[in-house]
Amino acid sequence: AGDLGDRGPRIDRVIDYIMRQPTVNIAWGNDDVSWMGACLGQDACIATVMRVSLRYRRLSQLEEGYGIPAAPLEKLARTVYADDPVVRFNCKGEGLRDPQLMARMQKAISIIQFKLEGQTVLRNPEYKMENRNLLHRINPIEKTVEIGGKTYPLLDDHFPTIDWSDPYKLSPEEEACINRLRQSFLLSPMLWRQMSYVAQHGAMYLRRDHNLIFHGCVPVDEQGNFLSMSIDGNNYDGKALFDVLNIVVQRAFRTKAEKDVDMLWYLWTGELSPMFGKDKMATFETYFVADKATHKETKNPYFKLIHTKEFCEKIFTEFGISPSEGLIVNGHVPVKLEQGESPLKQSGKAITIDGAFSEAYGDKGYTLILDANRTYLAQHHHFESVTDAITQGADIIPKIEDVRIYENPRRVGDTEKGEEIRREIETIEQLIKAYRENVITEQQPIRN
Repeated sequence: AGDLGDRGPRIDRVIDYIMRQPTVNIAWGNDDVSWMGACLGQDACIATVMRVSLRYRRLSQLEEGYGIPAAPLEKLARTVYADDPVVRFNCKGEGLRDPQLMARMQKAISIIQFKLEGQTVLRNPEYKMENRNLLHRINPIEKTVEIGGKTYPLLDDHFPTIDWSDPYKLSPEEEACINRLRQSFLLSPMLWRQMSYVAQHGAMYLRRDHNLIFHGCVPVDEQGNFLSMSIDGNNYDGKALFDVLNIVVQRAFRTKAEKDVDMLWYLWTGELSPMFGKDKMATFETYFVADKATHKETKNPYFKLIHTKEFCEKIFTEFGISPSEGLIVNGHVPVKLEQGESPLKQSGKAITIDGAFSEAYGDKGYTLILDANRTYLAQHHHFESVTDAITQGADIIPKIEDVRIYENPRRVGDTEKGEEIRREIETIEQLIKAYRENVITEQQPIRN
């Protein structure tokens, strides 16, 4: 239920490893769908993938893994942004490229991203995200920006590619850059093969025994009522929303229709996206505004309500899972152990496993394990080195915490697989009964 993501090991290598496993099912996360959208040529998703890869110095996964060169963006940075000090765009980690060049590349693609996101919002008014279009709210003379009815000074006011009469229009240099990048994303055989695999083996949610697995949340209001979203002209909420989004994602890979491909971008960052579940992605504010109050991304009430038993049982009922035995398994929100947070919520019926061995989140993570006697959580620790692993057993033995203990060991018949086998047996018995009662007649051979 955690993203394959951009902040941990190289995504191309991770997926290559996953594709060699005998049995794989994926609960999509919002990072995953941004990559899927980029693979299908959605420009805002392409810009997002490029920006995040730059921010966390993961260009090698694009250039070496997928054969997608960053040269078009590098050219833009060396020309249009050649004299920009880019103090707000320092990249995380270390790499081979000059840090200032990387920062200029990150700023260049960030401005492109904001423009392309604005275009996506304007052609999809049903997203109700016009408040996230901020470029036209910049006052280039006063060097301020208006956000949520308040005016803030800009930390960076160098915008060489913005036409203030049409701020969401790409400059000729930006247009050339994104056209070359789009071509590279669309023509990468490895990217297409891996993202098609993620689409085919993934879904908005998974059911494993009594475990309900999905990445982010079920969008609800403060009272826990399901929030609806308009898709294909109809409103959907709860499980129905997850089911119709499954259809849209698969349809996007089949038809590549603009409306469906745009939905992949919305799933990355939209307020009602079950994969995101926040009021905004505060990328612009983080770069350009000092007031940290503008950086706050307010979570959907779901994340508070899963601490209550009654709300969790409502979710189980909606998805057809036993309220008494169910367990919600989420990713998306890193568990802040240093602040006293626990993966297991106060309700005892929901758990968050995220982190995914990501350097940005402390290089640690969790594995939820189901066996005959119990369901337990393995907490993995920061991996320091191979030497420490060999000499001290570091990161070899995780910390174990029981989530469920079964009085009687479960057998296959007690699992989801057992239920599937029982349905198959019942179908075969019905066929046998129909044959014996001559409802289904034996096919007689034709004689010459």
